[in-house]
Amino acid sequence: MIVITVALIITLLTIITRENVAYSLVIVWALLGIYIKRTDITYGIQNDITLTVAVSAILIILTIIIELEWILLLENKNLNFYSFSSYPIGTT
Repeated sequence: MIVITVALIITLLTIITRENVAYSLVIVWALLGIYIKRTDITYGIQNDITLTVAVSAILIILTIIIELEWILLLENKNLNFYSFSSYPIGTT
């Protein structure tokens, strides 16, 4: 569980600081694989690991969505700012 928590922290920092969504999707994929294996009956269900993995994956996905919305919001603000500021002052 400690390794999963460290991976969660590193992934969240990567999303926030570097805006690298592709890296975080790889981590979500790995967490999904861990979740599938740990919920399989042949290996034995391990609830503490599956809960940690599920919460980590959900947090990463929510952070990706928020980051993408933030990037789109900034791009739209910059687009609007530049489109209005390109006209000289006093001309119509």
